[in-house]
Amino acid sequence: MLFRCYISTDFEVHRNWMAITHKEPLSKWYYNNVSQWTLDYPPFFAYFEKTLSFIAEAVDKDILTLQEEPFLTDSVLIFQRVSVVAVDLLFIAACAIAAEALINLNQWGKGSINIRRKFALFITLVFTPSLILLDNIHFQYNSMLYGILLLSFAAIFSQKYLLGALLFAILLNFKHIYLYYVPAFVIFYLFEYLPPFNFYSLSRMFGLGLAVALPVIFSFGPFFAAGDIEGIQQILSRLFPFKRGLTHSYWAPNFWALYNSFDYILYKALPIFKLKKLCEATKILKCSFKAPTYVLGVVEEYSHSVLPNITPIHTLVATLVFLVPLFFMRISTKRERLLFSTILSGYAFFFFGWHVHEKALLMIYIPMILLSFDNLKFLDTFILLSIITPVTQFPLIFTSVENLVKYSLTLSYLITLICLLRFVYRLPFSQIVNKTNLGFAITVSLLEIYKVLIHELIFKNTMDFLPLMLTSLICAIGVTVSYGQFFYIVFCEGIKINLAKRRCHKLEAKIHAQIKEEAQKKFDIKNVQFVAGADISAFPSQPDLAVVSLSVLKYDTLEVVYYADKVVRLNQLYIPEYLAVREAEPVVDFINEHKCRHQIDVLLIDGNGQYHSRSKKY
Repeated sequence: MLFRCYISTDFEVHRNWMAITHKEPLSKWYYNNVSQWTLDYPPFFAYFEKTLSFIAEAVDKDILTLQEEPFLTDSVLIFQRVSVVAVDLLFIAACAIAAEALINLNQWGKGSINIRRKFALFITLVFTPSLILLDNIHFQYNSMLYGILLLSFAAIFSQKYLLGALLFAILLNFKHIYLYYVPAFVIFYLFEYLPPFNFYSLSRMFGLGLAVALPVIFSFGPFFAAGDIEGIQQILSRLFPFKRGLTHSYWAPNFWALYNSFDYILYKALPIFKLKKLCEATKILKCSFKAPTYVLGVVEEYSHSVLPNITPIHTLVATLVFLVPLFFMRISTKRERLLFSTILSGYAFFFFGWHVHEKALLMIYIPMILLSFDNLKFLDTFILLSIITPVTQFPLIFTSVENLVKYSLTLSYLITLICLLRFVYRLPFSQIVNKTNLGFAITVSLLEIYKVLIHELIFKNTMDFLPLMLTSLICAIGVTVSYGQFFYIVFCEGIKINLAKRRCHKLEAKIHAQIKEEAQKKFDIKNVQFVAGADISAFPSQPDLAVVSLSVLKYDTLEVVYYADKVVRLNQLYIPEYLAVREAEPVVDFINEHKCRHQIDVLLIDGNGQYHSRSKKY
């Protein structure tokens, strides 16, 4: 169905790479510049293109034409579309293997819930809309690469640590963007695989070193043999072109998108409000007021108009600073360290990296899918990223028909995701999509309406950069919120506990004061017709889920006249002697939801009362 969709320049990029690897000797692959689309992926991907070229030659030799101008025929189009579908099979298999390995490692009791979790995780991974948009419409091979990543995760979940390291090393030699994960994997193997450091750790170090070195040898070795160290240097110069500028032509939704947006706002606002002298007085701002070039949609180095310029060294320092928390995570399981580390490392590189592409947000999103099915604390962050991630890819696909495809695909995925989560956990919509995430969903929907229907009516053929800038800015805010949520959950448990205790103490004092006021009031038991009892109980295997129930009985006969229960998420921590922090709010919400459906004269709630350790304060 998607074969005749929008054709991006990546069709010519990958076709040209096939032609280069087929027509040129290996020593010339990374020197060839007949086309502007030079080979700039690591050697394993070049070998992959070489393999495809043999099949392409059998289909139609013209596919492998090496020339400066783009070459597109039906044979090229269909062959490349089919090649993506073929390697998607690896991704589908990897999704099934990863889902099986993760859920088997974290069983929630016995019964069908684990089967439902595996199925839901598998579907969520396989139908990730960003991968479909990037690979099956825009055209790339990201699914194949994330399939290798998932196989690496699955191997580690299954305690096959050397296989996991080998697969990750292979992935690095397919695409160097996965260097984002290197600090995470280094930390994981340093803390979880190599200890205890004794005589036997030498054999573990040797095995790990071999697993990492072998792919590098097979990847770069042939080029070293063909061109000595010069050949390796040429490959590296293609892999790391630092002269492309701070941001891509379409800004990835990270810190530098916020920085560019703020610079542009200052560039426009300072002259209007005649604040040039105040700007110059800061001695930090440039105040040159030269028209910025970062809004022209060109990949190049550029200067900021008002804010200080950013260099690669600035982005490196910022990234390294935000990688430091990797050393201070409190982790209870190995799988948590792996997933926390990869997500945290992905955030640091994506948020502060030099010339980051929008598709790199998937490097946060894919492990976040796994984490959310392992630990429900991260469900809100996962839902937010499920909304933001596909929206960041929307500007890549902009023709009318494809607009309908991308909107339908994303909306269908989000609806399916909510249905799957409800199917697995029996949670209501409000417990799956919180107000913040609902607000972001509405905001990006309004943004897309503006981009498609309103912008051209207002600005005609001018301000072309504005829809892209708004997309980057709004999505950058969403990514920032998700980063903050993740960081808060992982690192701020002590702060959360202290805040919760303070809140509980204030509420206790208020309740006791109210009890003293009402102690003198007379209570006539003759007016009691219905007595209700409410309670809540967390699932032993998943303490972030609980069942809250309410029963209403006729007082004189104790006949049950009304009953209701519901599965709820417990968003607060378990704090000994402060159980109300975790359980009171969902119980109160449930009672308020049902008290209008049946008369309740007396409500009984089980608690420690005067036997509680803090009761003597009052």
